[in-house]
Order: sequence, then structure tokens, then C-alpha cells
Amino acid sequence: MKNLFLVIVSAGALSISSSAFAQSNTSTVTQTGASDQATVTQSGSNAVSTITQSADSVRATVVQSADNNSSTISQDADGVGANAFLASATTTQSGSNNTSNVTQRGIVDASNVNQTGSDNSALVLQGQDSVSQSSFIFQQGNFNSADLQQGTDLIGQADEDNESSISQLADNNIAFVRQLSADNFSNVFQLGSDNEARVVNQGDPLDLANSADNSSSIVQSGDGNFASIDQIGTFLAYTVNQAGDSNRSVAAQSGELNRITVSQADGDGNVSTAVQSGISNIADLVLDGDLGTSDVDQSGESNSVRLVQDLGTGISSNVIQNGNLNNAEIRQSGDGDASVLSQVGNGNTATVNQNVP
Repeated sequence: MKNLFLVIVSAGALSISSSAFAQSNTSTVTQTGASDQATVTQSGSNAVSTITQSADSVRATVVQSADNNSSTISQDADGVGANAFLASATTTQSGSNNTSNVTQRGIVDASNVNQTGSDNSALVLQGQDSVSQSSFIFQQGNFNSADLQQGTDLIGQADEDNESSISQLADNNIAFVRQLSADNFSNVFQLGSDNEARVVNQGDPLDLANSADNSSSIVQSGDGNFASIDQIGTFLAYTVNQAGDSNRSVAAQSGELNRITVSQADGDGNVSTAVQSGISNIADLVLDGDLGTSDVDQSGESNSVRLVQDLGTGISSNVIQNGNLNNAEIRQSGDGDASVLSQVGNGNTATVNQNVP
């Protein structure tokens, strides 16, 4: 057993003993595996770093350069299936009053947490018996929260190759991501403040063979927006862009090869709801005015809806497609326009234009 433990402190802390005591930094490293590496650099004050390595050939790096930061990294081999073999974790905190907690129990997992703002929190769990999970969290603003889990943390699960990226560049944002099967991709990018993004589930841990390869992308550059996606199926895709303020997008997908695209990029207070089941359904939704609503429900195969609500106020639409090969095209631009469309059966086509210049 050969482990490497390296602690680096600032030059100021080394110059005289009183400086070292003034900084009051604490680092605790516990290594009970083999060929582990731990590097801790703390140059601020009142920083706390705790690294526990019980797996083999794992690597942890912590850099804390401001005040009152706390970092915990656990790379586990608990003897009942968990083994963070060849895992790597890097935590960098250059703001103040940040907390980061990373737990790795899978094989060849990678975690990177970088918090340059203040009063942020990051929580990462890469579950046991998972393989090749990859996560990146970057929080530049203040009072942001990121909560990420990859893998079910159950013995014997074959969840692997999930990838997640969370970037929060302003203040008071929340990101919540759960990737519980295999080969899923999630991106959360929040440039505004007071936004919330939730990837509730990507995959069903009880049916891994029929619930994998899903993707989601949530981009929120306005303020006070909310987006949520639940994906239980295979090759499902959800993309949302919200550049206005106080917009809301909620979606749920099951089945295979379904796609939802939502753009609420030029208006405020819009609400979009979309539910898909079946195979190869497509919903492209554009809500560019203010206080608009859209409700889409698709079940069956190869249905499509294209909705554009152009810059009017209080526009509403409701679309139901239950069958196969149905197509709907809707465009509304007048204040208070409303449409209700139901396609039950196969091969139907509908086009709605209201107040379109």
C-alpha cells in the first residue's frame, strides 16, 4: 500500500507562526486504500477540507483560496459492492462561505466542482457499482445551489456513462439533477438570477434496458424562470431556452425517440406544459409574447406539433394528439387568442392561423 498526501499552504502562513494560527485552516486526510493521491491547498482563512479515501488508485484535489469554505470528498470502498476505483475529484473554491460535498462510489468516475462566488453549495453523489460518470459544476454567482446524483447508489446496478454539466453565473439559482440509468446527458446553464432547473429523473433504475440514452438541455438567461423534465424511456430529448423573466416549462417524457423543444426567449410570464408517450413524437413550441400558455399531450407514434405564439399577450393553446402520424401547425399573434385542437386517430392534419400578419 502506497499513498500520497500533499498539503500546500500559503507563503504567508509559513512565514511566522502567528500567521498560521490566524488563518485557522483545517485539513484532514484519511487513506486506507492503495495508491491513492490527495492534494490540499488552502490559502484563505477558516477553511475546512476533509478527504476520505478507502478505494484504490483514486485522486482528490482541493484548492480553497478565500474564507470560510468547506470541502468534503469521499472516495469509498465500503466492502459491500461500492468501490471508487480510479475515481478523480477536484474541488476549487475561490469565493467565501462555499460548501462542497462529493461522494464517489463508482469506477472511473470524475467530478469537478468550481465555485468562484460566495455562499454557494454543491452536492455530488456518483453511486456505487456505476462506471464512467462525469460531472461538472461551476457556480460564479452567490447563493446558488447544485444537487447532482449519477447512478442509483444500489449494488449491482449497471448505470454508467452519464454526463452532467451545471453552470450558474448569477445569484440565487437552483439546479437539481438525477441521472439514474445509463448514457444520459444533462446540461443546465443559468445566466440569470432566481432560476430553478430540475432534471427529476433521467432513466428508470428498475428498467435499465428500456430507459437510457436520454438528453436534456436547460438554458435560462432571464430571471425567475423554472424548468423541469422527467424522462423515463430511451432516446428522449428535451431542450428549453428561457430568456425572459418568470417563465415556466414543465415536461414529462416516456417511450422512445420523443423530442420536446421549448423557446420562451422573448417574453415574460409564459407557461408551457408538454407530455409525451409512445414513439417518435415531436413538439416544437415557441412562446414569445407575455403571459401565454401552452399545453401539449402526445401519445402514439410519429405525431408532430409546431406552435408559434408571436409576441401577443395572454395567448393560449391546447393540443391533444392520440394516435399515429398526426400533424398540427398553429400560429397565433393577437392578444388573447386561444386555440383548442384534438386529433384522435391516424393521419390527421390541422393548420391554425390567428391574427398572423
